[in-house]
Amino acid sequence: MCLGVRLCSTLKASSKSAVHGDVLARRLQSLNFFSQNCLGLKTDSQRQQLVASLKQRRAYAASLQETWHDGSGIFQVNEFQLVLAGPDHQVGRGTKGIGIALSPEATKDWESAGSQQFVSSDLRSLGVRLASKDTRGRDVCVFFIAAYAPIGAADQLEWDASFDGLDYVIARRKA
Repeated sequence: MCLGVRLCSTLKASSKSAVHGDVLARRLQSLNFFSQNCLGLKTDSQRQQLVASLKQRRAYAASLQETWHDGSGIFQVNEFQLVLAGPDHQVGRGTKGIGIALSPEATKDWESAGSQQFVSSDLRSLGVRLASKDTRGRDVCVFFIAAYAPIGAADQLEWDASFDGLDYVIARRKA
């Protein structure tokens, strides 16, 4: 199941009409953000399936939780980039692992912002900067964070580490 959020900006632009003179035109540009608990993203077929789903939904970017992926890295899957961070070695099905999927447009915006990634030490929070232009040519920056909390029965130390990790990532939102 994907949870989606749509951010929209509206542009008012004038255009000439032979009959009515100056006409106000409105264009809507949407960026679709999703969140996905992957329950494992360790195989090529799982990554392909994820990207196909995101393409179908016209995703700009998606936060990915529970990837259960070994180590950290950037993976190209079709035209999407997957920025993944996980424990160096997984045992069994795995635990933890966080990621962000970037569409081709989001990948360009990430590269424009310096291709940085900010990962918490507990591997539960990951942030990236995306720099673009709005429909009026103004600079727009988005700091996109993927994060997830421990299970409810986790001890207080794990919860504290999770919140400390999220605070660490949030503190990196400004260049």
